[in-house]
Amino acid sequence: MEHRRPGTGVGGVIGMDDRRTDHGLPSFDRILGQALSSLDEAYRAIGNAQDWLRSDWSPVGSSLTADQANARISLQAGLAAAKRELNRAKDQASSADKGR
Repeated sequence: MEHRRPGTGVGGVIGMDDRRTDHGLPSFDRILGQALSSLDEAYRAIGNAQDWLRSDWSPVGSSLTADQANARISLQAGLAAAKRELNRAKDQASSADKGR
């Protein structure tokens, strides 16, 4: 017997039962909506990571080591690139949706 959280549908995702088509499968609109919602969540999570990297650290007034500074720079660049890719994916998904 499959166990789900109350109020959830397929895969434990809230609201998945509300837009079903044949054979209990979600519609493409529902799939696209869930995918875009997940991309938005990932974008916010990357923003949170960027905020942490911009934070002050203790002891107050101390400097980062060269390795720490290089790691921070590398992470900041990677996170910025990830946000650009997420935006590109969202644009492509929106274009695909409009093209139907």
